[in-house]
Amino acid sequence: MEKKNFFNCPSCDAYVAIQTDSLKTRRIDKFARVDSQSLTRYQDHRGMTLSYKWKKNYFALLFAVFWNGITWTVIFGLIASGKIQFDEFNPAYILGITHPTVGFITGYWALSGFFNKTYIRIGGGKISILSRPLPWFGDKKDLSTNDINQLYIVMYVAYRQNHSPVYQYKLMAKKNAEEFLLMRGIPNYELALTLEKEIESILGIEDRAVEGEHRPVG
Repeated sequence: MEKKNFFNCPSCDAYVAIQTDSLKTRRIDKFARVDSQSLTRYQDHRGMTLSYKWKKNYFALLFAVFWNGITWTVIFGLIASGKIQFDEFNPAYILGITHPTVGFITGYWALSGFFNKTYIRIGGGKISILSRPLPWFGDKKDLSTNDINQLYIVMYVAYRQNHSPVYQYKLMAKKNAEEFLLMRGIPNYELALTLEKEIESILGIEDRAVEGEHRPVG
């Protein structure tokens, strides 16, 4: 049996359906959205978990394939021709390390966008933020939720593509007088706002305006 409730988005005043499958022991709520970053919420013995898919970056994937293809073709060609000798050190080899490193980082980032999900787990007075299946820096485990009194959103330039800035969002937390980063890399404001409202609701935090937070005009 499937139940439907509705969630009112504060940013656009639109209503989105929340579907709940009541036949399963683990409650799963699916926030119906037009984009691929659909937010899923479920509850089990560990607490409440929110999850969403990463945004696919086809440009980064094509760049990584092109970059790695040329880099390793050149490296294997130099090895085959005998111009690279492993029994002797050449300072130029240090420069050769940078190209494979750039290729690996770009490729890992691109693949993460196609396969990863971010999981925000809240329960037992703790909050954990993990990205899987490919581990990602910035994961946070078992942060105490005690004294967290407000969440807010900050917009920032994540990277540049074709010389134009690509904006993403990060979710900040206030714990008494201390401010710290909870998570970053959120691809759009609607998702960031929904995460903020959901986490505040789970923690019983009343939303208040914070100086420096991002709020769209209009």
